[in-house]
Amino acid sequence: MALVEKSKDTSQAQRLMVEFGDKKTILSPNTGVAVGSFALDQPPLKFEMCRERFARSFFLSTKGFYFKHKTGDSRNVATFVSKTERILNIRKRSKFSETNRDSILWFEPCYFWKSCRMRRSLLTILLRAGTLYDLETDNYEEALFKHPYLVSTKQAVMRFMYGFTKYVGPPMKPGLTLEVKGWREVFKKLKEYEIRKYLVSSRKKTHQIKCKLESSQLWL
Repeated sequence: MALVEKSKDTSQAQRLMVEFGDKKTILSPNTGVAVGSFALDQPPLKFEMCRERFARSFFLSTKGFYFKHKTGDSRNVATFVSKTERILNIRKRSKFSETNRDSILWFEPCYFWKSCRMRRSLLTILLRAGTLYDLETDNYEEALFKHPYLVSTKQAVMRFMYGFTKYVGPPMKPGLTLEVKGWREVFKKLKEYEIRKYLVSSRKKTHQIKCKLESSQLWL
């Protein structure tokens, strides 16, 4: 019986598995950084730990960037982001490549993420949440709502996952520090009606999600 269950788990992992592009070679020595850091493809690499500062440093013209994760965790992170994009019904999706450093993933975000500053902010959180995901057990909901920034903005996250992905709230302005007010700062204290107002659909009809999230009574 155990062998049968293991076989099913393996089949599930293979079905979800992301196809990587050609491996990228990193020559820069500046890779001994904290998990969750980001770096643009500009030698020598300069990793940024503040996700909001990094989210405002890449644009539509940016092909991709590096993401620091736990050793050997590139496929888990890539699969988590890829599954998120499938749930959101994104047609042209992001691309991923492993590197010669087994703790660094090369990520090419699709137009959906790059075209909106608020989505870029959320994307940096999702990449970090991907470090909590395990491909073998496919613990998607657990990883999604385990990250503290996603837990504190859960209603906004769930509305976004339902297809209300267009941000029409107040302009994103710098906070009291160098950080820019992004996803967490904007949504963590909003009331339900405000979240509805700030996140709307860019389509005439929102799609039906293809993944059951944590709650049987999804908030809209």
